[in-house]
Amino acid sequence: MMKIKVKFPVIVRVDNTEAIFMGKNVTKSLQTKHVDSCTKYVCEYVEDEIMKIVFIWSEDNTSDIMMKNIQGNLCNEHSSQLVVARP
Repeated sequence: MMKIKVKFPVIVRVDNTEAIFMGKNVTKSLQTKHVDSCTKYVCEYVEDEIMKIVFIWSEDNTSDIMMKNIQGNLCNEHSSQLVVARP
């Protein structure tokens, strides 16, 4: 078991406006049918104020260093933010 203190709501920064919309609104359509069960949990967490979804520009999103092919200068800028210091 990891003993990590978490502040609620957990802020999730997303650069995809459609993902933000789906996380805040429970809707069903043919396009979103395959993610229905995952979206349900996210919507419940947002509704219960356990999670908060906010928009962030892709250039400002530090997690993109792990997910996308980004330019070297942007990679260097964000890599310093990934190191976690011990309390």
